[in-house]
Amino acid sequence: VPVDKKAATAFTPYVIREIKSSRAPKGVIRVGITGFSEQSPSDETGFVWRDPMVAAKDVLPALRKQVDVLIVLAYM
Repeated sequence: VPVDKKAATAFTPYVIREIKSSRAPKGVIRVGITGFSEQSPSDETGFVWRDPMVAAKDVLPALRKQVDVLIVLAYM
């Protein structure tokens, strides 16, 4: 199946979910989830792949400020 490169949209770098918890100080725990993967050729997908360590340095500090728990998924 051919890939329509113009229809490809960028992924959001992370998601934040609020989980209700009676044990949390404010009754809610904010959980941030993000992921990184080894680089792959970009020609077939239409996506631009960056070095995962550079991406992590860009995303993690900002995300960490917004959440109580940070989950990082990695395929390396």
